[in-house]
Amino acid sequence: MRINTCIFFAFVALTAPALPVWASSGAHDAEAAAEHGTAGPAPVLRLTRFGKDGFIDARRRLQDDLTSARDEAGEGASRHPMSVPEQSNAEIKALLDLAEFYLAYVMAPEGLSVLSGLDNTLPPAYAAQRDGLTLALSLLDTRNVEMPERAAAMLGEDHGDWKDQPLFEVLYYHRRDDFEAAARHIDRAASLIDTLSPELRRTVLPDLLDVAVEARDWPVARDLASRFSEFPALEKSPSYNYLLGRVAETGDDLVAAFDYYREASTGWDLWAHRARVAIIELGLSTGTLPQQEARVLMDQARRAWTGDVHAIRLLQLMVGLDLEMGDKVAALEALATIMSRYPDSDAAPLARQQSRSLWTTFYDDGAAGRMSLSAFLDGHQKISPDYRFEPGFGDQTERLADYFLDKGATVVAADEFRETRDYLLVGRDLGLTEVEDHRLDLLQLKQAEALYQGGQLDEVAYVLAEGLLTTDAELNDRLNLLKAKLYTDQDEPKNVVGTELASPTLHYLRLRASAYFGEGDWDSAKTAYAEILDRSAEHVRFGDAIRLLLAAHRSGDKQTADALVRRFPDLTESPQWLYIARGFTEEAPALLPLREASANQRVERADETLRTLDSLDTIESDKN
Repeated sequence: MRINTCIFFAFVALTAPALPVWASSGAHDAEAAAEHGTAGPAPVLRLTRFGKDGFIDARRRLQDDLTSARDEAGEGASRHPMSVPEQSNAEIKALLDLAEFYLAYVMAPEGLSVLSGLDNTLPPAYAAQRDGLTLALSLLDTRNVEMPERAAAMLGEDHGDWKDQPLFEVLYYHRRDDFEAAARHIDRAASLIDTLSPELRRTVLPDLLDVAVEARDWPVARDLASRFSEFPALEKSPSYNYLLGRVAETGDDLVAAFDYYREASTGWDLWAHRARVAIIELGLSTGTLPQQEARVLMDQARRAWTGDVHAIRLLQLMVGLDLEMGDKVAALEALATIMSRYPDSDAAPLARQQSRSLWTTFYDDGAAGRMSLSAFLDGHQKISPDYRFEPGFGDQTERLADYFLDKGATVVAADEFRETRDYLLVGRDLGLTEVEDHRLDLLQLKQAEALYQGGQLDEVAYVLAEGLLTTDAELNDRLNLLKAKLYTDQDEPKNVVGTELASPTLHYLRLRASAYFGEGDWDSAKTAYAEILDRSAEHVRFGDAIRLLLAAHRSGDKQTADALVRRFPDLTESPQWLYIARGFTEEAPALLPLREASANQRVERADETLRTLDSLDTIESDKN
C-alpha cells in the first residue's frame, strides 16, 4: 500500500465515533465512603469540570476552599490545645481537588506539591484518589522524578476496576518505550479521550497516536488523528509531522516519510529528536546514507537530546553501527555513556556486560599484535578513562604496559604501570575496589624497571624511595637488585631518609617524601610533599599532589586535603582536579566489604571525576 499526502489529510479528516462520558457521581460516592471510613469505589477523575471558569478564577476558588477547611480545623484545635489536629475530610477533599485542577492543566510539579501536603494515613477512598492523582501527575512530570510505589501500584490488577487505568497504562509503557505493552491498552485508552480536560487531551494525544501507529491499529489511529483538528497548533507541531511520517513509512511511501520527518526535525522537543533519528535510520535502511555520515549525525543528535529512554535507544543504535563498522573503541565509548549517565536504567547492566566482552577483545587483539602500536595506544587512551574502575580492567592495562615494554616503548610502559597502580591505590582508599599489596608492589617494581630501561634514573629513584608495602622476599630481592644498579649508576648509596641537607634539592625532597610515604609515616609524608608543592610553584607533578592528598586523607587531616583541592587547579590550570580530590574531602559511607549497589554509585561518580588522570599527566609532562 502506498500512502500519499491526500490520503493523509483524509485520514485526519475522518470523524471519530461518539465516546462515553463518565458520570461524576463516583467521586461523590468516594467522598461519602471516606466520611464513613469504608473502602469506597476506585478513584474517578472529573477533569472536564475544569476550564469553564477560567484558570485564575478556578484556582482562587479552590484555594479559598482549602483555606476555609484549614480555618475550621484550626478552630477545633484551639478548643483542644493538648491534641494534635488531624486533617479533616474537608481539608483532604480541598487538597485533592486542587491537585486534580493542576492535573487538568498539566502542571505536574504543582500538583505533586499539593499532594505532598496530605497526611500519610488517609481514609481508603481518599488514599486511592491521592494515589491515582500521584500516578497521573508523575507520568506527566518532565523532571523525571521517581514515582512513589503506591502510585505505581495503581496500574496493578488490584485496581483493574479503575476506569482511568488503561489511559495511564498506555502513558506508563509509552514513557518506557515499551510499545508492545502499551498497545494492549490502546483501544480502551482512546475511548477515554473525552473524559480529559482540553489541556490534558492536547498533551496525551501524540502519545496515544504514537502507540496506535506503532501497533498498526488503524481504526484507533484514525479516530485519534481526527482529534488533532481541535488544536490548530498541534496540527503544525513536530509530533504530528513525525507521526504522519511514521504512517507514511509503514505504507512504503518513503519520500513522503522523509518530508514529514524533515519538517518535524526542525523543532527541539522529543518528537523532533525522534524525527532526526528516524531520518538517519531511513537513510541507513535504504542505503542512501553512508555509515560514516550516519554516525556523525547520530553523535550530533545524541548531544542535542539526553536523559530518557530515547537517548538510551540512540546510544544503543550507535553501538550497533560502530560494531557494524568494526570500531570497537567507539562502541565502548557509547556503552560507557549508557553506564555512566543512566546507571539505574535497564540498559546499564547489558551495557556493562557487552563492554566487558568488547574491551577484553580489544586488549586481546592489541597484545597479540593484531593492530599497530599507535592504534592500540590511541584506543586505550580513549576508553581507559571510562573503565578504570571496572573489575578486571586493571589486568588489561597491565597487559598493555607489558606489551609496550616488550616492544621497547619504556616511557609508555612506565606511565601505564604507574597509572594502573595509582588508580588501584585511589580506588582502594575510596572503597571502590579491593586490591592486594602484592599487586601494588609488583606494579611499582615494573614501573621502576621500565624507567630504568629507559634511562630515567631520577624517576627510578623516586619510585624506589617509596619502598614496598609487603615483605615478600622475591619482590624485595627484585627491589634491592634495582637499587644496587641505580646506586652504581648514580654513586648514591646513602640512606635518603637518614640524611639531612642544609639546602636540600627538589630531587632530594622527592626521595625523602617517597620514603616517608612508603613507610606509612603519613604526617612526615604530608609535610614533605607540602614542601615539594611549595617549592615546585607552577611545575607541580600529579604524582606529588596525589600522594599529598592520600597522606592527608590517611592522617585524617581534612583541612590540608581541602586546601589542596582549592590550590591545585591554580597550579595545574586544570579545574578537573576538583573532581578527583572531592572523593577524599567528602564524607563517604563504609563500603568494605564492598557491596555492589553502593560501590556502583561511587564508581559512577569516580568514573566521571577521575577520568582526567591522563590529561593531568599530559599537562604535567608539558610543563616539565
